[in-house]
Amino acid sequence: MDDGFQFIIESPQNSQGHKKRPRLVTSCDNCRLKKIKCLQAQPEAKCEACKTAKIPCRFKDRERYFAERSRAIAGPPPYGNDPNAKPSGVVIPDGDSYYPNIRHPIDVARRAAQQPRPEHGGHPQPQPSVHLFDIERPQFPNKHYMAIFIQLFFEHLANEFPFLSYEELSNDFWSSIMSPLMANCIASMASRYSTEQELVIRGLHNVAQAYAENAKTILQSIAHIPSLDTLHGIMLLSWSEYKNNRIPGLRSYCQMAMRMAIDIGLSDQNATSANLSENERNTRRATWASVLQLHLTASSFR
Repeated sequence: MDDGFQFIIESPQNSQGHKKRPRLVTSCDNCRLKKIKCLQAQPEAKCEACKTAKIPCRFKDRERYFAERSRAIAGPPPYGNDPNAKPSGVVIPDGDSYYPNIRHPIDVARRAAQQPRPEHGGHPQPQPSVHLFDIERPQFPNKHYMAIFIQLFFEHLANEFPFLSYEELSNDFWSSIMSPLMANCIASMASRYSTEQELVIRGLHNVAQAYAENAKTILQSIAHIPSLDTLHGIMLLSWSEYKNNRIPGLRSYCQMAMRMAIDIGLSDQNATSANLSENERNTRRATWASVLQLHLTASSFR
């Protein structure tokens, strides 16, 4: 019976030999996901949608198209089964060309997930060795960190300590004449603002405390010798105790600062100003004003 239908039997080899031709993708991944039109002013420029959203303009599907097309043209790869080898003629656009220094959160999270964790039977990764103090001069902070601490100190705390000068402290540091007391006091207060990865891993509070304890130890051996530099160190320690809510320490160092300020004549500005430069007189005035402010702060807790 002829019902008008015809059956055509094709060879299996012929059907397997003709794969579906890869389709050229003209839209970026973001536009494809949102199902919107991808508008590019130039072929290598970001599309309007990605530019507005301030995100990288990627063409992962286009990369896959070029890879499949190149493999179809080139035939079997001559390098065997090496998964890392690239077929000839593959065009791989730089998807991060607009943000070269950004690590994508997915990549960071993936690497973090691959790290063995103690609770899962793995071994924790060793932390980098951090030398907080100078190996050659243990009383001083590490030179590398100290240069950073001076900058951080004046970026965040300059208004609180008008008696200190960035230029003078920097010159003292680079000339290696900064006192160990002042160096440790500055390091203790400035390290809390550090973003150095080694210090962050160690704990900024622990780092600051290590420098503060070193400053206190140094002060014990020089507290009986009044000087403006020592007074400045005591004042920094006082404010450090205050910021850490250690009120007994604040009161103790405040009393020490007041006694030393009187001993070196800061309470009578006219007594010693004749033989001083204008810069020195300004420093002494600012120091005495800060001592009085420190005294008022300590007195408020009684």
